[in-house]
Amino acid sequence: MSNLAASLQRQGKDSEAEEMHRQTLELKEKVLGREHPKTMKSRRNLEPIIDPRVDEVSTTYT
Repeated sequence: MSNLAASLQRQGKDSEAEEMHRQTLELKEKVLGREHPKTMKSRRNLEPIIDPRVDEVSTTYT
């Protein structure tokens, strides 16, 4: 699901990508727990869609 969401995001289909990322995050939270590294990665994948400035900051300071 994460790969599909990332693909949608690259195609500029942000609303569809956001929904897919949210579904992925919800499932991982239920199955793995909120603090699992894979769950946290899913949360980070959602951040640039919700707030595009997050992506700008991460690329500026890396």
